[in-house]
Amino acid sequence: MENIYNQHRSSYIYNNGQNKFDNLYRKVSESGKLAQLQGYSVQGGMIPSAGDFLIVATSLPGAFFGFNTEAKKMGALIALKIWDETVNRVYGIASTHEIHSKAMSIAGS
Repeated sequence: MENIYNQHRSSYIYNNGQNKFDNLYRKVSESGKLAQLQGYSVQGGMIPSAGDFLIVATSLPGAFFGFNTEAKKMGALIALKIWDETVNRVYGIASTHEIHSKAMSIAGS
């Protein structure tokens, strides 16, 4: 998952700049949808789908995504990374293989 995330992050920063990446990361990390997804995961022991992370990315305040697939993917990968670090590593809901599979699904979407 880290390799996929880092490759997309580098590409996103190259194409859009560090400031846009930082802004996107901040918006994802402060997203109410991500907090809701984290809560559902903790309460139900559920592994969110790749689609769930894409929903987090597309529901961010400010419609700066439009049809920008690169931003949607990057936002979803950020959401997955944050979920993995804050929920999964604490509660052990998903295996490394499952997290990698989610990242591959997001990157291929």
